[in-house]
Amino acid sequence: MGLAGDPCPEAATSIRGGVLLEVTPEIKEKRFADAAGVGRRLGLDFLLLTAPENMYYLSGFRTMLYTRFCGVLVRVADASAMLLIPSVDKYLAFEGWWSPTWFGQENIAVYGPAEPVRTHFDLLRKLVRENARVGVDSMTFAFYESLRATMPGLKAIPVYDEVNSLKLVKATGEIAVLRRANEVAVVGMRRVRDFLVSAVGAGREVTEIDIATEIDGFARAEGCDGFGYPTLVSFGRKMRAPHSPPLRRVIPPNQVIRVAFGPTYDGYSADVIRTFVIGEPEPLVYRLRDAFVEAQHACLTSLKPGATSPELLETVRGIYDRHDVTQFWGGSIGHGIGITIHEPPRVQKGDTTALPADAIVAIEPTVGNAGYAQCDVARVTPVGGEWLAPCELDLVVIR
Repeated sequence: MGLAGDPCPEAATSIRGGVLLEVTPEIKEKRFADAAGVGRRLGLDFLLLTAPENMYYLSGFRTMLYTRFCGVLVRVADASAMLLIPSVDKYLAFEGWWSPTWFGQENIAVYGPAEPVRTHFDLLRKLVRENARVGVDSMTFAFYESLRATMPGLKAIPVYDEVNSLKLVKATGEIAVLRRANEVAVVGMRRVRDFLVSAVGAGREVTEIDIATEIDGFARAEGCDGFGYPTLVSFGRKMRAPHSPPLRRVIPPNQVIRVAFGPTYDGYSADVIRTFVIGEPEPLVYRLRDAFVEAQHACLTSLKPGATSPELLETVRGIYDRHDVTQFWGGSIGHGIGITIHEPPRVQKGDTTALPADAIVAIEPTVGNAGYAQCDVARVTPVGGEWLAPCELDLVVIR
């Protein structure tokens, strides 16, 4: 197994004509070396990475449907690798139509009914010795049982957390596409404001799903290739379920509206949340806003290498105690973000990670269940956090 040249020449640019995320040969080599290092520390022979985010991070390959087995197999001894895919994705990988892989065809192993190797278990038997110790990042019980039946001597060891930690520090190219995704998200929120102003001026009713439809289409038109999470729009009691989808609920006057928007650019996700109201909110909402703005700014100032979650939590708690809103705070400050919406570090209770430079953190010490929520994404720098896109701190009131 070995890492080989570029895919087809067309893979140099994306279908929209922009430059794809650049991952230099040096970065590729380091990622495989780091993955192999995980394997050596755990006494493994191979890593089998099937979580979509880890496949992308270590191969550049994505598929639209992860309904069939696919993965990256890393040999620990020499940090070499192969991409394992079903035949339905063969030309997606070979010709680089969407997300060009780093591997040449000689290092892409294909299985399928019409292929020389018919099943993924046949493929694994061919590539991995019977008594190997294999680190697996994502494995259902059914897959584990089938693997044991196919290769009884193989030992499978979970490695998701260890591999996920490799994504803590972002490379320059990763920061650039994260910046772009968050810029699109911020502009999308401005479109929500304009959309609501227009609707109110025309006397039109607005539903949660109207708002989501407006900004989802905008993100696609701006070159975003997906969403780190479905766009979330809520008002009223439904805000207590922050991951609930937008529904065909007409938004009444004087109701706080929370919108969470996470478009992806070259596979890397934004996370921007804003709070709107058509009319006038309860006075408590302004108090929550004032406390949040102070807490988020304090977190941003503290985002320097070496900062830890306990320190940030103490800072936020002090501010919320002073504003008498601690009871509305969920106890979290934020989370790392990258290919997935939640990556290391987890900036919350129980996480003692010392933040490194170029970690990317979504800052949201939310008091949102009570009526105010906001999230913006920042980079850790020696002088404090740097917003990746404009952080427009305020309650957006439409009258």
